[in-house]
Amino acid sequence: MQTLERLIKTPHFFALVRVAGHYGIALTAFLVPAVGENRMTVAALLAFVIAPGLFFLALKFNFSKSALIDPLVDMFTLLILCSFLPELWHPALLLGVVIALAPSMSVAEKAYRFYSVLIAILIVGMTGIAVFHELKDWLLPIIALIAIYPSVVLYAYGKSLEDEELKAKADALSALQVLSGGVAHDFNNILTGISGYAEFAKTSGIEPRATERALDKILDSAERASLLTRQLMSFSEVQKHQLVAVDIGREVRTVADMLDPSLDSDIKIKLDLPQDIVVAKGDPVQLHQVLLNLMLNAVEASKSPGVIRVKVETSQDKVQIEVADDGEGIPSSVKDSLFQPFVTSKAKGHGLGLAVVKNIVEEHQGTVDVVSNVGMGARFIVRLPKAHTAESESVEAQTTVNTILIADDEKPIRVILRQVMEMDGYDVIEAEDGNRFLELFDLHHEEICAVVLDIKMPGKTGWQCLDEVRRVAPNLPALIISGYDPEGPNIERPDRAMKFIAKPFRIAEVKKAMQELRSSGVATSDQVSARGR
Repeated sequence: MQTLERLIKTPHFFALVRVAGHYGIALTAFLVPAVGENRMTVAALLAFVIAPGLFFLALKFNFSKSALIDPLVDMFTLLILCSFLPELWHPALLLGVVIALAPSMSVAEKAYRFYSVLIAILIVGMTGIAVFHELKDWLLPIIALIAIYPSVVLYAYGKSLEDEELKAKADALSALQVLSGGVAHDFNNILTGISGYAEFAKTSGIEPRATERALDKILDSAERASLLTRQLMSFSEVQKHQLVAVDIGREVRTVADMLDPSLDSDIKIKLDLPQDIVVAKGDPVQLHQVLLNLMLNAVEASKSPGVIRVKVETSQDKVQIEVADDGEGIPSSVKDSLFQPFVTSKAKGHGLGLAVVKNIVEEHQGTVDVVSNVGMGARFIVRLPKAHTAESESVEAQTTVNTILIADDEKPIRVILRQVMEMDGYDVIEAEDGNRFLELFDLHHEEICAVVLDIKMPGKTGWQCLDEVRRVAPNLPALIISGYDPEGPNIERPDRAMKFIAKPFRIAEVKKAMQELRSSGVATSDQVSARGR
């Protein structure tokens, strides 16, 4: 049994067996006069044309391709022989059915297409031979073959769908193994850094400046963990997104400012931004992630000392963002597959960052390209559809109302948000779930200038709470802060007075988002109270 298994795994074993069968038929035709008056012609065709040709095809193509070609060659061989030996018409028809449904076809993807072609060739060819030689009793077998034709093809189609599903599951399991290992490795590194710097910050007797640096490192590690989770969520397409006008220059500056504290002193980020506002149509959170991934990759790839260059240009219908580093470049062996999942040119990495960039950019009807030579750095070029800025809405006069209503079922997060808002001079009201939020909004809507909502809360969800708010205050500033958003905003009716920030968040992100919402010309609570509840 082991010897047979070794033989079967030998290259071209099946082709040799097939060719041996052709030579066996040729020898039979040569030695047995009862085969017919054209037996010598048949033997010569088999021995000197068909068998060598079949073996040549087997050498030229791999097994999976020859599994498609061999039955096709066999079918034409059968028709040729039957043309010379019409006496074999009926057994040849049965043999043709066996060839059309050969087990070797099962290795082919979408095999039902080849079943269809082979059976069609068999029906047309054998009908033509029967008519040409004026054979008797040929019509009934052909009708029977035509009758079973649809069921055979449909059965093959069903098996093909099952095979595709099994292959997809196998690929997903294989990818999950690679992904889980890479993500676990990255998270362990991140958690090690957080715990180490936290212990260092607790050490008594260290200088305040050293404590501040340790806390900065903790925040930087938290940002890396946040980026990794966002990449996973984006890669698995579990989020829905809202397309609005995004100021690309401002987003580039935001990312650069966020990365700057964590850079080595001899690595600089240089920005080349147009003086006019450049606006692309997209989801702000996703485009922020694209810029963060590209710029972070550039930082990691740069030499020390090094310079990261980020350039933004605009044309009539496109916004172009170029992120360049002066690192070692990308090997040609990796470049072609660089945007595929789990492919990375870095010594450490899970290979998700650029795959996520490509997914996001393509979702935005844009393109992303890379230009790189070994030893000369790399340039990543993203092109996005340009958004034409709408006429700005008139800015309503600000009133003295200065209260923000915060809803989150996690108390530590409410405490942090309260402190952030109070630092900026706001009064804060807290709600621990969606139902309580609506109760407090009913009581205090005349005082409220903005709301901050989590998505997944007991009772009403954040989106349900926002819908209730919008019935009274269509333009009240609303900041959505959540780690997971299975529903997504209403894409058909974009909410221009709403911003989304993913958890874990930076304090600077929250302050910046609230400032933008409050200065964007949205309605104040005077307008809210005028509408009534």
